[in-house]
Amino acid sequence: MRLKWLFIALVFMGMLHSCSKTSLRSSTYIYEPFDFSGVKAIVKVEEVMLSDKSTIKITSDISGLTQGKIYTSHIHAGEMQKPGAILFNFDKINSTTGNSNSAVSMNITYDEYMLWDACYIIYNPDDPTRAVLRGNLGINHK
Repeated sequence: MRLKWLFIALVFMGMLHSCSKTSLRSSTYIYEPFDFSGVKAIVKVEEVMLSDKSTIKITSDISGLTQGKIYTSHIHAGEMQKPGAILFNFDKINSTTGNSNSAVSMNITYDEYMLWDACYIIYNPDDPTRAVLRGNLGINHK
């Protein structure tokens, strides 16, 4: 009988513990074409838990790319009007269909992300000094 009550108490404590966890957060950004490129993106930043550690996952759904071209994309320090150093390189975007989906995980917390002074940029495959899409992230997104 004592074991039964101990088991019930442990289950109840587990339920209370699971109810006290914070809900996971996310931000979704819709980026319109830059410089008449026709490239659009929906970028979602999600908080995920990995072994009781909060990290973020960034997914992008990109459309309007030129088929057969390979694009580069980065997260830069600073605002999109004046991007700074590259903070993160994404895999190259191989546009076989004109659309692309990608996901990456980053070892920072959602709270750290929200304080980022950063922007997201996709570069023109024919002129890597020009952007086809850019948008602010973190604290820069207004």
